[in-house]
Amino acid sequence: MSRFRSDKVRLSDLLERPDWRECLEREADGGMAPVGPLLALLARPEKREKAALGLGSVVAALAEKDPEAARVVMRRLMWSLNEESGNLGWGVPEAMGCILARSPLLAGEYVRVFFSYVHDTGRGEDNYLDYAPLRAGVFWGAARLAEARPDLMAPYRSILLEGTRDEHAEVRQAAGLALAALEARHSGAPSADGP
Repeated sequence: MSRFRSDKVRLSDLLERPDWRECLEREADGGMAPVGPLLALLARPEKREKAALGLGSVVAALAEKDPEAARVVMRRLMWSLNEESGNLGWGVPEAMGCILARSPLLAGEYVRVFFSYVHDTGRGEDNYLDYAPLRAGVFWGAARLAEARPDLMAPYRSILLEGTRDEHAEVRQAAGLALAALEARHSGAPSADGP
């Protein structure tokens, strides 16, 4: 079995443990090692949320030690949402939101790009994601970001409102959750579940 495959199996098993968050925090200290396997686990619906949260921890820790390596991960995620990449992008928006929630450096650099995926400018050259499940993933990630960095999110409130009027129910629901998270944090209410 290849090392990548064995790491993927090991991390998949780790995500099933009750203490998976703590275990991933320890993995984050290992640098880039868990990034690839966690990216691969994003494609599995039953692992997607935990893999996205895990990538948030791992890439945020990486950004503190090696900011350029963390930027490479972000560019890799962005590329996978590009139609030319040939990827489906499953779990990528969720992972991006979790990374931005955990890393102040990357949040400052990539928050505008992140929201460009759900803002339809009406021009053909924007980043708007046509596929509703991916837009819902952006809003799911936006909810994590709103819980962690509500001040950074304030300028994007209108985009969250746009999302609540999306033609697809799953997008409306995810945008509503992100908007509720933002408003709860601005009102001083504690977060139900942190990033």
